[in-house]
Amino acid sequence: MYMPPLVLTFVRFMLATLLFGCYVGLRYGLHPPSWRDMLRYLVISATLVGYFWALFASLRHTSALNTSMIYTLTPLYSTLFGLFFLGEKPSAGRVGWLVLAMLGALWVIAGGSSDRLLALSLNPWDFVFMAGCALMGLFSPLSKKLSRGEPTAVMTFRTLAAGSFLLFLLSWKELGSTDFTHWPPPLVWGLLYLVVCTTILTFFIVQYASLRMEVGKVMGYVYLTPVFALAIGLMLGHSFSMNVLPGVLVATLCTFFLQRS
Repeated sequence: MYMPPLVLTFVRFMLATLLFGCYVGLRYGLHPPSWRDMLRYLVISATLVGYFWALFASLRHTSALNTSMIYTLTPLYSTLFGLFFLGEKPSAGRVGWLVLAMLGALWVIAGGSSDRLLALSLNPWDFVFMAGCALMGLFSPLSKKLSRGEPTAVMTFRTLAAGSFLLFLLSWKELGSTDFTHWPPPLVWGLLYLVVCTTILTFFIVQYASLRMEVGKVMGYVYLTPVFALAIGLMLGHSFSMNVLPGVLVATLCTFFLQRS
C-alpha cells in the first residue's frame, strides 16, 4: 500500500482542486466565497467525505462484494431525498424501473449466481456503509438544493476545495507519517485517473446534470456501472459467465426506460 486510504483521498481531492482551479480561474476568475457560501460547499462536500470514510472503514471488516451490492441502494436514497428536499415526486412506474434496474445490476455484480445473492450476510460495518451510501445519495439533491445560480464548474471547484479541507482534518495524523517522496509509476497513473476521471469529471457531471434533471434519474445511471465494468473487462480479454446476460439486459433496458419515464 503506497499510502493510507484517507490520505490518498485527500491527495486526490487536493490535486483535483488545484488542477480544476486552473481552469476555473482562467474561465471565471478565482473569487473567495462568502462565509455563508463556504458553509454551503462544506455541507455538500461533507456527503462525499462521509461516504469515502464509511467505505474505507467498512472495507476493513466486510467484502468488496458486499459494498458493491449495498451501493446499488444509492439511487433509491437520491430519489427519496429528492422527494424530501426538492419535492420531486416520482411516479410508481419510475420507482418500478429503478427497482428493476437495481435487481439487474445486483445480478451482474453477483456474477449471475443466485447462490451468491442468497448467501449475502451483513455485519454491523455493512450498515455503516449503508449510511455512507445515504450520504452519497444526498450529494445530488443537496447540490441542487444549495445551488445559488453559480456556474457548475465554480460549484464543483469549491466543493472539491471544501472536501480537501475536511479530508485534511480527518487524515492529518497520517499525513505526517506518509512518504510523499516516493511516487512509483503505478501510483502516479492511478492518481491521474482518480483525479481527472473519477473526481473532476464525475463530480462535475453529477452536479451539472442534477441542476437540469430529477436527481433520481441522475443517480439511476449508477446501475450501468457493472455493465460498463463487464464491457471493459471484455475489452481487456477477461471472460465472463453467460449467466450475467439477463442482468445486463435488465439493468440496461430498465435504466433506459427510467430516463424515458
